[in-house]
Amino acid sequence: VVSTYNFYPDALVGDQVADVNGALDWVLEHAESYGGCRSNVTMVGHSSGAHLSMMSLLTRALGARKPGAMPRSAVLMAGVYDIFRHYQYESHRGVNSLSAMARAMGGIGKMKEFSPAVLLSSDEDGGSAVVLKRTRSTSVGSAEAVRQEIREYEKERAKLKERLRAGVEEAHSQSSTHSSGSGGSSDNGAGAGDNFPQIHLFSGVHDDVVPHYWSSEFLEILQERGVDARSVVFDDAAHLDFIACFNRGEGNEKQNDVFNQIRSNLIDIIKSEQ
Repeated sequence: VVSTYNFYPDALVGDQVADVNGALDWVLEHAESYGGCRSNVTMVGHSSGAHLSMMSLLTRALGARKPGAMPRSAVLMAGVYDIFRHYQYESHRGVNSLSAMARAMGGIGKMKEFSPAVLLSSDEDGGSAVVLKRTRSTSVGSAEAVRQEIREYEKERAKLKERLRAGVEEAHSQSSTHSSGSGGSSDNGAGAGDNFPQIHLFSGVHDDVVPHYWSSEFLEILQERGVDARSVVFDDAAHLDFIACFNRGEGNEKQNDVFNQIRSNLIDIIKSEQ
């Protein structure tokens, strides 16, 4: 099932999350009518779709949805999980005025309300309440901090590429995989992870739109909350490769290798039995 959502200015992000929730409800309700199984649904989203998918899972896990309202697993590709942090990144790149993100959020002040990384960060006492606390210090106007982070990102990306090519990190089809344990509750999570499906985070080292290490950082937050989460970092993947991979034979030889890696990992997740 390929679904979409209403775009800004026809809808704000809260409406878009509701659209995604409605689409998932429909799939779960009608899967068996089309020869599927409602207990074997995998949710897949890319970029803003990954963000909205995670927000949908978050509202379901922490809300009063009826049992069985979750997919079996979710694959989130090159997603943004701290909206204000991404807004700063876009500002430094000079594209924030071109992006509708801030306007779709209802303004900068609303960004934390739709940031899964913020919403899932534990409070200082390790309680189970969901609090609006940033994973790292960010404030409006901290341009130098953003520039420094981007410089660090470029250094880390170069180091990661070198390690991957040297074979130091374990890789599957030239991808680096980091997986969690059993997904049980952690001290800070207080069992919150039990309400989530298994989550897979895909990211690409060549992604200049959404830095790959943001997914790695979000992985740590999910695991701290007891969520069964895994991460796959693709050595040569850029932001749009996670979409272009569905167009077989459309790229050059190197691109097709990347596309095959992404497709192979995705198919393995969809076909796997948990």
